[in-house]
Amino acid sequence: MNNKFFKCINRFEDVIGAILMFIIIALGFVQVVFRYVFHMPLAWTEDYIMFSFVWMIYFGASMCTREGKHVCVDMFMERLPFKTKTIETIIVDILWMVFCIVLFKYGIDLTIMSAERGATTVATKIPLWIGYVSVPAGMVLMFIRLIGKLKSDIMALKKGDE
Repeated sequence: MNNKFFKCINRFEDVIGAILMFIIIALGFVQVVFRYVFHMPLAWTEDYIMFSFVWMIYFGASMCTREGKHVCVDMFMERLPFKTKTIETIIVDILWMVFCIVLFKYGIDLTIMSAERGATTVATKIPLWIGYVSVPAGMVLMFIRLIGKLKSDIMALKKGDE
């Protein structure tokens, strides 16, 4: 996977993340104004905010993978020698990739089940699978990130760089 590919994914995630954040803030503001100023709450805004938030969570998880910002306990790892630390990081990357595969599979199953049942939101009748498909989509993005991370970790181990 080349740098151009990752730059394209970076841009895609950044743009979609910004759009989703704008939707959440704008619709949240509209909802507050209509509820408290006009005393006419808009039920449909909650559905769009919820779907935008769910999608933003999974795009954000991939972005955190890109930036190395996921929560981790590295108190002991920092004390390990470079080679041991890198091997442990590679093992964690592989386990994380397995987790992504499992979540992808269950996300697909949930999406299919929801689509087959015709489940929708109450207020706007938006199909629930639109929200559920964010799980496998996010896992694909995160898996791609982890492939790049694993590749760089293996190259660092081979070089012996710190």
